[in-house]
Amino acid sequence: MTGQLPTRITIELHPGDGAGGWTARTAVVDSGLATPAPHAAEPREEAPVPAAYEPAPCTCLEDGGCDADHAND
Repeated sequence: MTGQLPTRITIELHPGDGAGGWTARTAVVDSGLATPAPHAAEPREEAPVPAAYEPAPCTCLEDGGCDADHAND
């Protein structure tokens, strides 16, 4: 797997003879070097596993029951 380095774009403003008095010059430097992406190492110790989500009972204050699907919110 390789990663692509970003292209550097430079915009410079120089005094000019136009109505606005400034001229923009753009320089594009394409580094374009493909670099190998670092490989992720295996964990040295077992990582903790998050607890499973267990929905709690509905505490909505609506009269006539709650129609919300709290298990999938």
